[in-house]
Order: sequence, then C-alpha cells, then structure tokens
Amino acid sequence: MRGLWNHISPRFREKFSVAQRDEIFKAFYGLTITGEPLAGKSPIFTAAPALDRNSNLVVDGFYATAPWRVSFHLTFAMEGRAWKLVGINVSAKPPPAAAPPETGSVSDFQAADG
Repeated sequence: MRGLWNHISPRFREKFSVAQRDEIFKAFYGLTITGEPLAGKSPIFTAAPALDRNSNLVVDGFYATAPWRVSFHLTFAMEGRAWKLVGINVSAKPPPAAAPPETGSVSDFQAADG
C-alpha cells in the first residue's frame, strides 16, 4: 500500500494509515496472482466519469482479466491542481461459469468529505 501513498488525498492519509489499508486489502494479498495482471490492459469504463454532489470525480469500470475480473469504483477530489484519490472500492471475482477457488473483495474505503 505504500505505492498508493503519493496518489491519495491528505485527508485519506489522515483517516487510514498504511497498516489500516493493508488490513482492508489483505483479501487480495492471499489470491494467487502471477505476473502483472493489469500490465498492458486498459480499463473498460461502465459509465462516463462524472462529478458527484460533492464535486468529486467518480470513475467506474473494470479490467478484462482472467481468471478474475477486476472491477473498480474510484472517487477523486481536486486538491490544488491535481485529482487525488479519496475513495476506492475494488473487487476481484472469477467469471460466473468458473468455480470460485478464492475471491477477494474490498468494501467501500473512503475518506470523509469535508
């Protein structure tokens, strides 16, 4: 989670320590994933990026990966002259036809607006 540190909002950093983020994402650490599953892949957006009622940029989509489809819901806030991550929801699930050997899912993980 240390690699995510430079891309997240200071308010996100204040609310969730590296250790807390590691705990929340630990379901992914146990998955058997080899190589770099997102290398060379472009995200497929399920909706156009949009501003929510708090003027945050919301992006939804997935990566067409196998054996798991990696879906995401990301929320960014404008801080200074850059969009910084303030919320993340990611899931990795096998396709419906495959027997689920193991799955990982992360529930909403969002810094408080304010």
